[in-house]
Amino acid sequence: SSTEPSSSRPSTPAGSPCAALALLAAGTATGAWALNDRPAEVAACAPADAAAFLPIDDEGEVSEGVRAVLDTAPEVTSMAFETRAEAYERFKVAFRDDPDLVNATTADNIPAAWRFSIRCTTDFPPLQSRLLQVPRVIDVICMNCEPRKTPTR
Repeated sequence: SSTEPSSSRPSTPAGSPCAALALLAAGTATGAWALNDRPAEVAACAPADAAAFLPIDDEGEVSEGVRAVLDTAPEVTSMAFETRAEAYERFKVAFRDDPDLVNATTADNIPAAWRFSIRCTTDFPPLQSRLLQVPRVIDVICMNCEPRKTPTR
């Protein structure tokens, strides 16, 4: 397993990125929310976990672009890079009850990804927009934001 200095991220199947992204989108929020001088209605927000999925053939340039956005985003409370091999292991565990799906999927079908936590679900849409501006990012999803939508590109 390969981990970049300040982070580690997930990945998704290449055969059907949207389906695979939805399947890999399990997780719980680990970020912490600290109240500051924001309006009172923000106090009700909750931390969230999200992921930015990279193209299967990324040789580092897309990953570095995503990392640069996450490194400078004040709303990000933690981040980690997940290699394709790590993502495939996560996929196998998540779908252990569907052996046909697991047997039909290989590590070559699962993309690497950056997994990250944000302090508040309302922080996700603007951050998602910035991440989707990184050329060749497959998708950026929030696991516990409502409503959970992925953009069409």
